[in-house]
Amino acid sequence: MRQTEIFPILEDQKLIEDYISYQKALNSWKKTKLVSQKTIIRANEALKDAKCSNNSEIEKRGFINKLHSVIEQCEDELSKSQMHIDSCKEIIDAYGTYFSCKDEF
Repeated sequence: MRQTEIFPILEDQKLIEDYISYQKALNSWKKTKLVSQKTIIRANEALKDAKCSNNSEIEKRGFINKLHSVIEQCEDELSKSQMHIDSCKEIIDAYGTYFSCKDEF
């Protein structure tokens, strides 16, 4: 095999590895999004319970403030995760289009 024939194969292999890397990143961001969603649900449930608890008003306020902070952080993480998910999907789609058209060139 001539050297000029090897380089396209190596370039294709790098693209395939990048494609697989983006798929793994997509799965990771989806898991992060799911964890954030579950945490928000649990924090909201704890918030309802805290409002009905028999603790002192000061303890309730402190706990409620912490829960609001957790919910806010999780919502930020959820937003970031969705942004990364969308980016990964776009890139994966672009790779898919490239690989499907590769044989035509």
